[in-house]
Amino acid sequence: MLYAWLMKVFSAAGEACTRAAALGVYYGVLTPAAVLYRLFHGDFLGLRRRPGGTCFRPRAHKFVPADLEKPW
Repeated sequence: MLYAWLMKVFSAAGEACTRAAALGVYYGVLTPAAVLYRLFHGDFLGLRRRPGGTCFRPRAHKFVPADLEKPW
């Protein structure tokens, strides 16, 4: 009976520590790194509106059979 109770207590404590560590890494490392990257590198996904009013970019590329042999 004592063993079952201790397992529940330590399991809950372990889960709490895991969540705290994951949140600490996310908000302490990943979020600041993403904010700094966004500040210094600008519009890296090309999501801002362009003067032409569209997000599409023209691609002048003539496809040849070699393009389909190794698509990756």
